[in-house]
Amino acid sequence: MNGAIQLALVGMSSGSLLALTALGIVIAYRGSGIINFSHGIVGTVAAFAYWELNAGQGLSPVLAVPGALLAAALCGYLTYRLAIQRMARMSTLSRTSVSLIVLVVVQSALTLRYGADERIVQPIFPTDPVSLFGIHLGKDRIITFFIATVLVALLTACYGRTRFGLATAAQVENPIASAALGISPARIATSNWVIGSVFAGVAGVLLAPIVGVQIVTLTHLIVPALAAALIGGLRSFPLTYLGALLIGVTQAEVTRYVATPGWADAVPFLLIVLVMVWRGTGGGIRTAIVERRPKVGDGHIRPFILLTLVGGSILLLTLVFDLSYVTAMTITCTYGIILLSSVVITGYTGQLSLSQFSFAGIGAVITGLLLTRTGMPFLPAIALSLVATFVVGALLGVPLLRTRGVNFAVATLGSAVAIQGVLLQNPTYSGAYTPLPGPLTVFGWQVDSLVHPERWAVVCLIAFVLAGLVVANVRRGRVGRRMIAVRTNERAAESVGLNPWRVRLYAFALAAAIAALGGILVVFRQPTMVFERGFAAFDSILGISQVVLGGIGYIAGPLLGVLGHPGGFISTLLDSDSATTPLWIALVGGILSIWYLQARPDGAAEGLGRHIHLPRRSRPAPVTATTAAPPGRVPERTLRGQGLTVAFGGVVAVDDASLDVGPGEIVGLIGPNGAGKTTLIDAVTGATRPKAGTVTLGDKPIGSMRMHRRVREGIGRSFQSLELFDDMTVADNLKASVDARSGSAYLTDLVWPRPTAFTAGALAAVELFELGPDLDRLPTELPYGRRRLVGIARAVAAEPSILCLDEPAAGLSSTESAELGVLLRRLADERGMGVLVVEHDMELVMRVCDRVIVMERGRIIADGTPGDVRRDPRVIAAYLGDEPTEAEPREPVVARNETAREREEAEQ
Repeated sequence: MNGAIQLALVGMSSGSLLALTALGIVIAYRGSGIINFSHGIVGTVAAFAYWELNAGQGLSPVLAVPGALLAAALCGYLTYRLAIQRMARMSTLSRTSVSLIVLVVVQSALTLRYGADERIVQPIFPTDPVSLFGIHLGKDRIITFFIATVLVALLTACYGRTRFGLATAAQVENPIASAALGISPARIATSNWVIGSVFAGVAGVLLAPIVGVQIVTLTHLIVPALAAALIGGLRSFPLTYLGALLIGVTQAEVTRYVATPGWADAVPFLLIVLVMVWRGTGGGIRTAIVERRPKVGDGHIRPFILLTLVGGSILLLTLVFDLSYVTAMTITCTYGIILLSSVVITGYTGQLSLSQFSFAGIGAVITGLLLTRTGMPFLPAIALSLVATFVVGALLGVPLLRTRGVNFAVATLGSAVAIQGVLLQNPTYSGAYTPLPGPLTVFGWQVDSLVHPERWAVVCLIAFVLAGLVVANVRRGRVGRRMIAVRTNERAAESVGLNPWRVRLYAFALAAAIAALGGILVVFRQPTMVFERGFAAFDSILGISQVVLGGIGYIAGPLLGVLGHPGGFISTLLDSDSATTPLWIALVGGILSIWYLQARPDGAAEGLGRHIHLPRRSRPAPVTATTAAPPGRVPERTLRGQGLTVAFGGVVAVDDASLDVGPGEIVGLIGPNGAGKTTLIDAVTGATRPKAGTVTLGDKPIGSMRMHRRVREGIGRSFQSLELFDDMTVADNLKASVDARSGSAYLTDLVWPRPTAFTAGALAAVELFELGPDLDRLPTELPYGRRRLVGIARAVAAEPSILCLDEPAAGLSSTESAELGVLLRRLADERGMGVLVVEHDMELVMRVCDRVIVMERGRIIADGTPGDVRRDPRVIAAYLGDEPTEAEPREPVVARNETAREREEAEQ
């Protein structure tokens, strides 16, 4: 028992040091909105600076510690000002990738300067033991625990009560508003980044006497620190501190009582999963709406160019290249396949995954076990391994995909560390260093890399081409349209009937299988199967930085990015056998990569395509319908919401509201800003879960359904903020709404993405809104009024029974507004659609609506015909102002200051 308690106390001490690193991550994130993945290497810089000053220059700890912290602060300052800040207008993915590249650059520089050997540092604090409740613990451990606890208290007070802390919170919540108040977002972000780096320095200096000064050990501290920060929600200092203590104690106990290696490293990942399961799937959807993401290719294949390149490469491999260039081609293709997986999960669906090299290792392990223990031929073993890795990816994706964005990146990095420790470095499971089971053959053709390296290179080249064709096929088909829709805007994707979680899960599993193919080819290039090298968690960090540089939305991106990989074409061209050559390539290439990404955030592939003038879309969008019959009347169903109450925290946005919309009826929903109109539409369409109340469509209760299921039942909607899929053409926006939802496309699109023709409903929407000339254009290329019509047409194309429109006339001229009213009347009268419309254009509402519902402060205060509502004294007092005459309807008075309650509702 005493042993367990002593281990817990030791774990708390190490956890307190881990907390210092985690707190620094939280500080940097609170100030900039970016997770600093180079945070661990900053602590390493401080540790080496302390060793240099103390052991090298003979300075006392009193002078060496401030010097080390100054080095950490300078490192953080330069990282933010020279790398991160200059990409302020770029996507979070691009800025996060820059922090990953900084990690590679600084790590390479430190390795060139100090090498990989461990250095011993004298203790800063006394180490003689102290007895606590009969348990002996070193004084240094107690002191570090006390330091961490005091710093947590100071941080909590500082960021909760000081002007600096409040300014930090303000600029993160709304940079534009805070700038208007005189707060400099750049200065606040830089200050927080520097403070966070100092905390990393404190952790590095205090850890140096305990674990030694070594690059790998201190750099890898970032993984459990990120887990602790995620437990704290990347905001709470006390919760982050408690999470770090929990990780430290659990790791200490697991190390003592679990004999199987690797499980201590898996603790952060397991805690991340538990936290995600506990917190659920919340949030973060609307914040992604305005974010600019890297461009993606269209997936079109140019057969002549492809055959020419492949044929020429095979001739070079077999007739021209010597062994060094054959090896370079092999490395480029195999690692390029692994990076292709990032194109699917990160490029197409926008989820930053840092576990792709781990899936590559899983595929290699499964193939090795099949070959050695079953005697299965090589190709069937590969095929079965890909299927098995797909299943493993899907199983891991179930908990991991309960979050998204930077949290997802942290979770996947944690899973990579767990896989590395439990599986890849465990000979019990992986059978490391096992000789290959006989010569490898493909269709009877011997392809052993030692005997026939050029043949193995050809196999790897063909494998890359096939994997690239799969990725291109997915992009061109229905599945690719689903992925791009989810990547662009998850809420809008749900509004056209897509299940974002299902799409992201498939992308994650498919990416795992593609990475497995690359991992298999990497391992079987050697005479023995080695799994513990080449598939480390930090290889995924290097890989994501490479593919972002090459162009993460393009098939050619992985090839361009992997050119600088150790053993690739760049190192071969330099013709150097020096062990430092890869380090210099990483250092210089990383610096150039940061500069290039600041100028070209979409990667080299996008710039290459523009320079050689490849067309963005090779053919016009098809406009043929699947049937020649015109669309008829939609199924007639009534939408009813009874007693709906929606609350955000302590603010009640909708209070016991009831409404109904019948077939062929246009119902207007009006009221002042902040009245709860959009929230009420969100409640009936499933975008917001009400606290109380019921929703039915026809006789079917739909209140428990997610939005995409309600859409399939017959509810369509548009959004006040448009929320179009800006990375897809107008035609593809409409197709995303009418595509068949069968799961067969997830399989057939891998090999044959059949073109999707417009349905009769989609063609009718194109004709009704006169979108024919715009079908092959991106929404961002259209005037605002046309874009709003595209949003309405996308909802109409699915032929819903009930159509919910949120301010459809906003931004339209009076003529366009009048034409919109005619179109809405036709949808109701000719097609039988029920229309619920939120609008401030009183002339439009009074002219086309059969009934008008008025809301004020979350409550419905009137429901009747337009004439009755215009004469209602409560409506006049709350919204319309003085009573208008029958001959001249009066415009609503909406220009007034929003209350704090209304602002909070808008933010929600």
